[in-house]
Amino acid sequence: LGAFLGRAGARRPASARGNVIAAAALAVIGLAAIGLTLRPYLPDVGAGRLPFIAAKGYLVDRNTERVGRTARAFVERLEPNAIVFTDWYWLYPYYYAAHIELGRTGMQFIETYPRSDRSGLASSTVQFVRANYRGRPIYFSQRVREIEGAGFVYRDVSAGTGPLYKLEYPH
Repeated sequence: LGAFLGRAGARRPASARGNVIAAAALAVIGLAAIGLTLRPYLPDVGAGRLPFIAAKGYLVDRNTERVGRTARAFVERLEPNAIVFTDWYWLYPYYYAAHIELGRTGMQFIETYPRSDRSGLASSTVQFVRANYRGRPIYFSQRVREIEGAGFVYRDVSAGTGPLYKLEYPH
């Protein structure tokens, strides 16, 4: 396409009309290419299903819809300003359900152990929890030794995605 447009432009001097025609031709060809690429997926979109299921290189699989529904149901049960410490698998589905689908942007989701090269919780996490526990409900998807060592206790409030513990500070 670039070679074609280059040859067409080299045959005569550039003009406003010629530039408009070239731009229009490029737009038509580009839209046709996009349309042909997406056409096989339009029935899924029209039926309300996720397109690209099982498409090579696309990070959507048969579990994607179930994970999305589960994450949304989980987020709907939480307070609007909740902080949730969870694992990598659920981090993005929770954020997407809260911020994009439900518009609940006051919620915060944090990966409990973000570093694979170190064990244990970052010391800043305990500081963060101390700074926020009185004003915001804080949940963990698993019991964390360092949090218990800081004087917090867990109350089991398990949800559909597995164990869930709400922090309480007895002192």
